[in-house]
Amino acid sequence: MRMKYNYFKRYDNMETLERIKRWPQLLSRFPSVRIYSAEHDAYWRGTGQGYTISPQESHIWPIEKALARTRHCCPMKRIQFINAVQETKVLKIEMDITKKMTESELAKALLGLQTTLAAKNKIIDELVEALESLYSEQNGVPLLRHQNSWQHAMDLTLTILEKVRVKE
Repeated sequence: MRMKYNYFKRYDNMETLERIKRWPQLLSRFPSVRIYSAEHDAYWRGTGQGYTISPQESHIWPIEKALARTRHCCPMKRIQFINAVQETKVLKIEMDITKKMTESELAKALLGLQTTLAAKNKIIDELVEALESLYSEQNGVPLLRHQNSWQHAMDLTLTILEKVRVKE
């Protein structure tokens, strides 16, 4: 029996080893990463001493070295490269707050976070609009053999759109 692995799905803050093997140009997405094994539900330690569930205890690798260390792993390990740069920004702000930042430094950090949040909210609004458009354009199952999966996708879409409409 052949097993099917769902490693082709794209995530914002993560790339899978299998996607990078298949599309090497994805290496440029993240300059530094943490190596995560979904099989063990833990991060790789940099010292070669096993796994840790704490991202802070894991090592941050340049993407090329992370790929070199994990290239031998089979798809069942479900190796993922988590973007360490974005994590580091959040941790840096948390550390700066504990160092008693001045009001202007806090305001500047908060403004940066608000700008990022506003940009992400704009993208979410555009995605909802695209989803509504796709949902309204559907005129039935393309093939009868896909009826169950099509109906599931349409039900899921309707559920998400109803949640969004309730929030507005």
